[in-house]
Amino acid sequence: MPEATRPLQLLGLGLAVYWLATAAALGGLAFYAADRFEMRDREREQALARSLLRGEARAMAALVKDYSWWNAAVAGLVEAPDPAWADANIGSYMRDSYGTTVTTVMHPGGGSGITFINGEYREAGPGDALPGRGLRALYQRANKAPMSQPVPVTAFLAGPDGLLMVAGSALTPEYPAGDQLIPRPRSVLIIARPLGEDFLMRAAEEFLLNAPRVVPLTGDIAADRMAIPIVGLDGEAAGFLTWDHGGAAGLFREELITTVVSAFVIFALAAALFGFYLYRARHMTSATNAALAEERRLLDARTHHLTTIAHDLKTPLTAMQSAADLLMHFGDRMSAEERRAELALITERIQVMDQVISDAVAMQRGDGLEFDPRPTDPAEQIREHWRNRGMAGDRALQITDVRQSRGDEALDRRLFGQATGNVLSNAVKYGAPGTPVRVRLSSLDGVLTVAISNEGDGIAAEQMDRVSQAFVRGSNSAGVDGLGLGLSIATRATRDHGGDLSFDSRAGEGVTVTLTFRVGNSVEESVA
Repeated sequence: MPEATRPLQLLGLGLAVYWLATAAALGGLAFYAADRFEMRDREREQALARSLLRGEARAMAALVKDYSWWNAAVAGLVEAPDPAWADANIGSYMRDSYGTTVTTVMHPGGGSGITFINGEYREAGPGDALPGRGLRALYQRANKAPMSQPVPVTAFLAGPDGLLMVAGSALTPEYPAGDQLIPRPRSVLIIARPLGEDFLMRAAEEFLLNAPRVVPLTGDIAADRMAIPIVGLDGEAAGFLTWDHGGAAGLFREELITTVVSAFVIFALAAALFGFYLYRARHMTSATNAALAEERRLLDARTHHLTTIAHDLKTPLTAMQSAADLLMHFGDRMSAEERRAELALITERIQVMDQVISDAVAMQRGDGLEFDPRPTDPAEQIREHWRNRGMAGDRALQITDVRQSRGDEALDRRLFGQATGNVLSNAVKYGAPGTPVRVRLSSLDGVLTVAISNEGDGIAAEQMDRVSQAFVRGSNSAGVDGLGLGLSIATRATRDHGGDLSFDSRAGEGVTVTLTFRVGNSVEESVA
């Protein structure tokens, strides 16, 4: 063996021993984990089976307790039973509703006031349907209950046709006075239900037991099936609930061993190292993208601020231009009153522009915009916007006011005008020619609702969530002037009032834009 290759061979031998030892250790851990998993899986199934039996007992206890209160109906069954009435209300009713096969009343002497077997009246005692020894013990325990409250007793008893879930409760006066006083020992209402197909179906579907079976005490249980005893009233087993183990642990053992033995530590280390470097690269990329996104957001905010100011200045300028053109070309034909009205309009628009500029300066300084609610007639302000913006043309404005009180509301005139004016403008621009624009005003619990509708193409469903965002325009906006800011401004204006803006549109049926404004309980309260 050349001396030069000996260190490499020793290294290879050492690595081989290392991998064999690692595989053996991991295989042992895999076997141990699988065995522990199977043990816990078996314990889980046993716990589910016991829970199933406890639930069956609780359900029967609640049922017999509900029917053991002594009243006129129960007295009639015990003292002078009417078989026909009892069959309709207890015998076949209990069988059809709750699956009981035995319903009987056991008297202190051992006799029965009335007995139903499989829903049919029988002239027989309780012992003819149920095992006598267990029945007597159940009767004695039920009679230990206080006179003021039924305390049901349950037991699993072996009947002639298989195991039964039996419950008994001493008849207890509903109102312990007068004719309802009952001496001890009392009669006991006893009901029984077999652990049959319905029980096994619940075990399989609700408790996930595989192929469950109820086996009598003398029956045989296969060695590969799991089982728990069904304990009777005397503490001894009356039978067994058995089922097939799910086998998930065996599959788990095979898959775990194959995976662990196949996965060499070197690949795990390589993957971890690669993941670490990949994480660092992604972290650095994410940080860079976050910085770029923040820079982009700031730039978009500045651009949005400027375009909003331009949008708010354009509207009064248009009204001023219209008034100036009217005075220039037709001033000599107008009356003095008409000229004063147009000049007043120009003055008012100048004030609006001044307010917009002041607000912009305040926002630039970080002061924000002051919310200034004042008594405002919303219907009249909408009409004013309609007139001042020259929207009429071949369109008609139809206002329906269904408010209980049609007086003034506490609104910020500037914000309310921005919101409704922009939506009205869109309703005109995107509505079908010659069709009206409808406005409906309503109020409820201090919230003013303004619904503005038009007739036209509507908004595509895939665009409904985006059209109120800044700079977003609908697919039908080609050839229509605008920057895509109107609905964004309207949304902000409604939210400044504590409200919101929403859409309802179907293709070809137009759009209804609903604006809500929280106006308080009264004008005085809101203004104050």
